[in-house]
Amino acid sequence: MKANFKMVMVNKQSNSTGLQLADLIARPIGLNCLRPEQENKSFEVIKERIVSNKVFPDNTKPL
Repeated sequence: MKANFKMVMVNKQSNSTGLQLADLIARPIGLNCLRPEQENKSFEVIKERIVSNKVFPDNTKPL
């Protein structure tokens, strides 16, 4: 499957809201992947807000 987006590199000095959010969630997610047994309070806060492992369309439903 091909991704349908264009990656844009932006200087950190732009102080973009999107970059700030990405910085806030990247480390807890990375630590959870690298050390799943380690306590990670930050990940516990954001994990319920992450949509993951969802395959679209849902082929389990009957037609």
